[in-house]
Amino acid sequence: MKTFFICPKIGFTSAVSICTLKFPIHPKILPLIKNRYNKNNKYLILNFKGQKMKYDNYYREKFLPIMEQLNMKHRPHDCRHTFATLLSNANANATAIKKMIGHESYITTEKIYTHKDIEELRKNVELIK
Repeated sequence: MKTFFICPKIGFTSAVSICTLKFPIHPKILPLIKNRYNKNNKYLILNFKGQKMKYDNYYREKFLPIMEQLNMKHRPHDCRHTFATLLSNANANATAIKKMIGHESYITTEKIYTHKDIEELRKNVELIK
C-alpha cells in the first residue's frame, strides 16, 4: 500500500524523499484529503476567497455548525487529544505519537493529551494473567 503525506512546503505527495517534515495520512481519510487537495494552494481548508482560513473563522463557520448538527460540544483542539488517545489505546509507539502530536517530550503527550476511559483501564487490568 502506498503511503501519502502532507508536506508543509510542497503539499500532498507520496514521494517521501522530498519531505523534510512528514505527516502520514490514514487510508480511511485519504479520499477526503484528496478531494480537498489543490496543488496550486498550500492549504487544505480555504476561505471563500481561496486563501488560508483564519482559525476563528474556521471555528465559527465550519466547526461549530458541525458540532451543532451532531449535538456535541468540542473545540478543534480536542481532536489532538482524541488522536493521541486513540494512538495510545492502540499501543502505538510513544515516539511516533510524540512526533505526530508535535511535542518535544512524550511526557507532555501522556499527561495532557491521552485520556484513558474505564473500558481502556479494564482492558489493561485484564492483561494480568
